[in-house]
Amino acid sequence: MGYKVIVFDFDGTLVDTASVKRDAFFEVLPKPCHAAVESVLSANPDGSRHAVIPSMLDEARTCGVDVSGLDAETVIAAYSDAVRQAVRQAPDVPGVHNVLGWAAGLAPVYVFSMTPARELSSAISQRCWSGYVSQAFGYPAGKEDVLASLIDRHCAQPEDVLVVGDGKSDHDAAAAHGCGFYQISPNRPLDGIMNFGGAK
Repeated sequence: MGYKVIVFDFDGTLVDTASVKRDAFFEVLPKPCHAAVESVLSANPDGSRHAVIPSMLDEARTCGVDVSGLDAETVIAAYSDAVRQAVRQAPDVPGVHNVLGWAAGLAPVYVFSMTPARELSSAISQRCWSGYVSQAFGYPAGKEDVLASLIDRHCAQPEDVLVVGDGKSDHDAAAAHGCGFYQISPNRPLDGIMNFGGAK
């Protein structure tokens, strides 16, 4: 595998948290807002809580829901608390330590996510991944910007960077720069990367 940089997404790629984070929106917003939650998540499934929660409230208001008692920052804080606890309890994706150890033996390993940067760093430390991960990039850093900075940092060509993820934002960030991409799916698990036919 000739990649100079390997970048992993976090939710749904390394940790089984994607459904947990989605469910938390419905927990912290009242039922009359749930149609707006569905609509916003359908349009922006990987968006930061700082962007999608205000959009959910705006859409609910547009649809005639009384959200006058809901403050966006208060809802974001409640969501963050719910997710922080859920992430602590969420299981690793099977084989994650083997994959990270294997990847770190080949190239510098990074993690990017729309999880706030401090929460992301804490989660990586808690799971004892710090020995594998050179640096983690969370919100407000955008994924495309992270890839651009890593390409520059390592004097790499875009095709020298491999992105591993399960979401549209991962695919779009890789495609924007022409990086390699390994798509996680139910039929394509994380540990399959070690036999990835598209590897350089």
